[in-house]
Amino acid sequence: MENDKDQVLVENYWNPKFYPNRPAGLYAHQLGWQLDERTMAGSDDPYDIFILHINMMPYDLALHLVEEDVMLFCDNHWFGVYILKPRPDWDGKYLDDKYDPHHSNMKLEDEPIYEYEDTNDLWEKFRYKGKDLRYLIEHSVVSLSH
Repeated sequence: MENDKDQVLVENYWNPKFYPNRPAGLYAHQLGWQLDERTMAGSDDPYDIFILHINMMPYDLALHLVEEDVMLFCDNHWFGVYILKPRPDWDGKYLDDKYDPHHSNMKLEDEPIYEYEDTNDLWEKFRYKGKDLRYLIEHSVVSLSH
């Protein structure tokens, strides 16, 4: 029987042009914090990793919640959570190309869906369709950026 972590969630997720050594499919084990983030934080606890990368570094956090095909962007400069709009030039082939979670290219909804005072507020109170940040991280492709 196939291990759940080896389950292919999306056949054409990663564009081989940008990820030549990675299979195109998105696997369940690629959701959530990855080994690099866990190692840097010295922990497997999602909250500890969040605090290091979002509070102490501080990075912006992009979450591609694949089950709903939505990209949430936590902007630590403006302290808001935004829903990113799809890139207008997306060709429909690789899902990773659909959104561009980098400040220079962002297409944000007009208003944030949530504004937070600090990262503790974001962790404790933010919900997207009833799902807390722990769930969202564990079920998303996670990207960090400055």
